Amino acid sequence: MKLICGLDEAGRGPLAGPVTAGAVILPEDFPLDILNDSKKLSDKRLKEIAALPVTFDEDIPEFSDSELKGFAPAHPEYFKVTPIKKAISIKIDLDVLEALKAQGKGYQTRINEILRKAVFSH
Repeated sequence: MKLICGLDEAGRGPLAGPVTAGAVILPEDFPLDILNDSKKLSDKRLKEIAALPVTFDEDIPEFSDSELKGFAPAHPEYFKVTPIKKAISIKIDLDVLEALKAQGKGYQTRINEILRKAVFSH
C-alpha cells in the first residue's frame, strides 16, 4: 500500500499571528488535481470535491501561545535565516545613542535587537 501525506498551513506566520497546520494521509486513488490552488478550480470541480467523503479527526490538539513558544524544530540549522537589512536614516535622542555607543562596538546591532524585541514580544 502506498501512502501520500499532504501538509499545509494557513495563517500569517509565527511572527504576525496565529497559524493552523494540518496533515492528511491520502489513499492511493485520491484525485490529486483537487489539491491545486482552489481559486483555479472550476465551480463544477469544486462541487465534485465537496461531494467526496471526508473523515475528520476530532482529537486535534490545540496549543496555547506559551506552549507554541516552547516548541523547537528538530533541525534548527534549517531555520537560521539572516534577515535582510535595509539602510535607513532615523533620529534618536543623543543620550540614548551615546549610551548604546558606550557599550562598545555593535551599537547598530543593539538598536536592531531592541527594536526587534519591542515589535515581536507579543
